[in-house]
Amino acid sequence: MELELSPTYRVARALKKAVLGHRQTPTRQRITGVSEGGDVTFSVDRTAEQALGRILDQENLRMAVYSEDQGMETFGLDSPEGILIVDPLDGSRPFLSGIPVSCVSVALTPYTESPTFGEISEACLLEMDADRAYMARKNEKPLLLWEEQSVEPVLNPNENLDDLSWSFEVAGRPMRQVSVVLQDLIDRSSLRGGSFTLSASAFCISRVFLGFMGAFIDVGGRILDVLPELRPQSMGLYPYDVAAAATIAKASGCVVTDAYGRPIDRIVLTDSSKENILSLVVGSNEAIHEKILMYLETRFSLLEIDRDTLVDEGSVPDAR
Repeated sequence: MELELSPTYRVARALKKAVLGHRQTPTRQRITGVSEGGDVTFSVDRTAEQALGRILDQENLRMAVYSEDQGMETFGLDSPEGILIVDPLDGSRPFLSGIPVSCVSVALTPYTESPTFGEISEACLLEMDADRAYMARKNEKPLLLWEEQSVEPVLNPNENLDDLSWSFEVAGRPMRQVSVVLQDLIDRSSLRGGSFTLSASAFCISRVFLGFMGAFIDVGGRILDVLPELRPQSMGLYPYDVAAAATIAKASGCVVTDAYGRPIDRIVLTDSSKENILSLVVGSNEAIHEKILMYLETRFSLLEIDRDTLVDEGSVPDAR
């Protein structure tokens, strides 16, 4: 796989340079707005997204771009050669806090009205604070570069929930309800395995396809299905967050579904409305993935039984 011929790698590399150049500026932590999905955007996010048109011109790429802040941009093209699904900085909060878990995420789809996960033809993920690049193309073996050395996907073989090393998301999710669903798994695994929340979904998924962790879990979207009353004030996982990471994980042999166990192939990538907040389970093998789903079924049954109490007691941060 020739990196220099890859549009996703070339765009991701240029975006990484733009973001790192912004890190030292005095206004790097300024909040500039709220996205369609309800997440706050920082000046570093805005800087990266505003650079996209210039980057495409420099790389001579005739493509449209879909991103968190700008939505769909065709840059005046009548017939773009594809759509780049871009998250210039997945993990803005840890990046601004000096925690090295942020990534640039770029995925490529055909130029259609409603492209889906299943239509992604190429994906690239670059770690912001290290020389590490991960790529996948449809029907090809993934390319995982760890400081310029190619490594093979070696997935975590653990099949025991008590020994599970895993990560989960809480930012903007209704924490009371997330706790009801995940607290027992956290208690079971936190010593023998490890449970982590980093506010950097793409990076966390990369730790699964690199073999360090056994799973990534985000139950936010399913909680909002059960308790739709919480949807207006919640945010969560959107397709652009994990378009590249989920594609690379699947190409590496991970099991990737939503929190119901359903494939994500038909989920539209260019819908960032609150109705399209995702749930996601990425498992390193079939056995651990199935055990996670069985655990979630039990915990969600409790959530549905106590739904009225949990709505009254639930709270989520207001992005405004």
